[in-house]
Amino acid sequence: MLLLVGVVAWGGFPPSHAARSIRRVSVDLQGLTMQPVAPDVSVGDTVVWTNRDIVAHTVTSSTGRWDSGLIEAGATWLHVLQVDDFGEYRCKYHSSMVAQLTRSTR
Repeated sequence: MLLLVGVVAWGGFPPSHAARSIRRVSVDLQGLTMQPVAPDVSVGDTVVWTNRDIVAHTVTSSTGRWDSGLIEAGATWLHVLQVDDFGEYRCKYHSSMVAQLTRSTR
């Protein structure tokens, strides 16, 4: 019984996982580009895309795991990163808009 109480109080996670902070990372869609092009992110981080252009865009994973749908001018879309969400993504309608979510080593 004492072991069970210790696990509940400890939370059951190794200290290295408990110490990592979850971040909110911003990406701007502007001038038919995505900035930053390759943000350094981790599982659990929230990426927020803000469309600062006058036309709608999408942010769509090249693997098809996630897709924002249309993000209208002035709107935002956010996504909490899962294990397989890293890699290239693009706007479906503007071929020059290609970026990447880079897995952090922190």
